Amino acid sequence: MRNFLLLSLGLVTACSSRAPKPEVSKFCHSSREYITTMEFIRNQKEFELNEKQARELADKVSIGCTGASKRFIQVTKLLVKSGAPSDKAIETGIEYAQGEEQAFAAFMTIFKSTYLESLLDLDLKLSLDISKNLTQGYKGNKKLVEADFSRLVEFCVSQKSLDLPLPECAKTAARVVKSGENFEFKIGTDFIDVFNFVTDKDNANLPTYKALNVAEDVVQYGPEAKANFFKAYEYGIAKNGLDKTIPDAIEFAKTMASRSVKK
Repeated sequence: MRNFLLLSLGLVTACSSRAPKPEVSKFCHSSREYITTMEFIRNQKEFELNEKQARELADKVSIGCTGASKRFIQVTKLLVKSGAPSDKAIETGIEYAQGEEQAFAAFMTIFKSTYLESLLDLDLKLSLDISKNLTQGYKGNKKLVEADFSRLVEFCVSQKSLDLPLPECAKTAARVVKSGENFEFKIGTDFIDVFNFVTDKDNANLPTYKALNVAEDVVQYGPEAKANFFKAYEYGIAKNGLDKTIPDAIEFAKTMASRSVKK
């Protein structure tokens, strides 16, 4: 009898452990999103949309669930204010209205940091390209990409010694952040740490352009790459280590950093 009870209990446990977890539904205030969007469009005379077009547009926005109208309105307002044609602003607004909140928030921050005169002051097309590339096709954590890009832009703008044209600064920051999309770590911070390390006169004392390339090469390999690079360089350059020249120690350290992720 006891064996039968144990067997029955085992079967129940096995069955329950294999039972699929119910999906959690997300509830949407779709009507509110439709109406809010519709009233906004009717007040935007510069859009030059007729009633049929306005209704079609509000319908598309309402698909994005709760918060869609807010995302649509804020994106379109920002882009129109920045000089974008209304059709481009509307197209982009729909994309973020139907997307997730984190992608929208990251887009707003990144676009402002690239377009604003006080920061990078890029042209509209480049600002839009970079912002969309880092928020729509990006597989990683959108909050991290927002913070890392901002961190790298601030670093670039504040470091006059970098002598980088602002468009190149933005492209470098975008490449660095994009390279870390398969990981979850502060890639902007690691990039700056590696750059500072290899430009330090007590370490490799590399010129700026070489240091930027080294830092970009290293951090693409994830959260352990910086530590592996530092450790390998120090061992490579040490007399009682490998006793390499600075260029050779750098190359050795880059190789070790590239092995920070098992392929």
